This record gives sequence, C-alpha cells and structure tokens, in this order.
Amino acid sequence: MTPALDQWLSSCARSSGTLGCAMQLPGQAPVIRIFNDRFPPASLAEAMACLAESAQLIYGHGLLPRWFTWHFELGQLRAVLRADGALFLILAQADSTAERTLEVLTQELLDLG
Repeated sequence: MTPALDQWLSSCARSSGTLGCAMQLPGQAPVIRIFNDRFPPASLAEAMACLAESAQLIYGHGLLPRWFTWHFELGQLRAVLRADGALFLILAQADSTAERTLEVLTQELLDLG
C-alpha cells in the first residue's frame, strides 16, 4: 500500500462513529482496521471478499458504479471501487460524524492518485 493510501486509511479512525474500515489493492491482502469490538476483523474481511466478487459481477454486466452503500439499522457500509482496482470499505455507525461524512471520505479516496 502506498504511504498516501495508508495515511488516508488511518485518518478514517478520526471520524467519530467509524466502526471499521478496510482497503485491498489488487493482488494484495486486505488491510483491516477495527474500532469497535462488536465487529471482528474476520467479519469485515469476509464482507470485503463478498463485495469484491459482487463488484466483478456488476462490472461484467456493463454497470460501472464507483461506490455502493448499504443502509442498516446500526449504520451504513460503503464500498468504494477505484479505477486502479483498489477496494475500500467503511462501516459507519448511524447518526454519527462518520456516517455524515461518507461522501467526503469517498471523494478523498477517489482523488488520491
């Protein structure tokens, strides 16, 4: 992972309500950061693997979204797909700073070169 991406991933923890986040570059193991004991790293790793497969299926049908967001009673899970193949996940608690800044975080990640 590049220093810029690693620093950006670390900054996600600064948003109140971030429960966890993960980044996976093509051909590399995911980097997972958990900030709440209720969400074990293995669960976020499994979600990342499933979402990576789902993204490939969607791309295979000609749809090219840059992100997906799932809303749950506890918050939101956002998956961001970059043109370089990087996949990012963030799990944000409902009604938190992290949830309110998902758009900003998404754009920051997409703008990183």
